[in-house]
Amino acid sequence: MLTDAIQNSLENRPAAVMVDLTGVEFLASTGMTVLIATHEQIGRFARFAVVADGPVVGRPLRLVGLDKRLTIHTTLGAALDAAAVK
Repeated sequence: MLTDAIQNSLENRPAAVMVDLTGVEFLASTGMTVLIATHEQIGRFARFAVVADGPVVGRPLRLVGLDKRLTIHTTLGAALDAAAVK
């Protein structure tokens, strides 16, 4: 579902893509792989950020070092502000 949602959002070549994971209750390696693949795919034409906070999503991303590869914000507002998209 995550892959489909991201691919649908990319059809119009947006300037920025924000993946808001604040409502996610579990993030496995498959989801992390989708985030990395998306980052690599759209890095050429758009800004990409992940919204994640707390132990369920934010902590696993930090533990595997994805916070060093991806732009991660704790709130959607912070992500939008950073991308200058409102």
